[in-house]
Amino acid sequence: MVVWVLLGPRGDTVARPWPFLVAVLVVACVCGPALQPWYVTWFIPFFVLCRLGARWNRLWLLGVLAAGLLPPLQDLISPYVAMAILAVPLFLMLRSWGRTGYSPLPVA
Repeated sequence: MVVWVLLGPRGDTVARPWPFLVAVLVVACVCGPALQPWYVTWFIPFFVLCRLGARWNRLWLLGVLAAGLLPPLQDLISPYVAMAILAVPLFLMLRSWGRTGYSPLPVA
């Protein structure tokens, strides 16, 4: 409820609905009973319509990588170990891409 109040639509300004739509879909899928990698396919068209900045594009790419790589890793090793093994390189990639200004999508 607090997130809705902080990030939700406001009546006094004209807002862009696409980022909020993507956020609602992400919360619905993450808080759902099971997280499946193919849920990412629901976000792709909406994220492209958002036209956010380079930082969000980098976060999006890392999120897609994590959603695709985590389930196979969890089949091989313990889930918590798999999350740690995946989190370290993704964090390092995010830092290096932030320094170089890399953007996987065209910036708005």
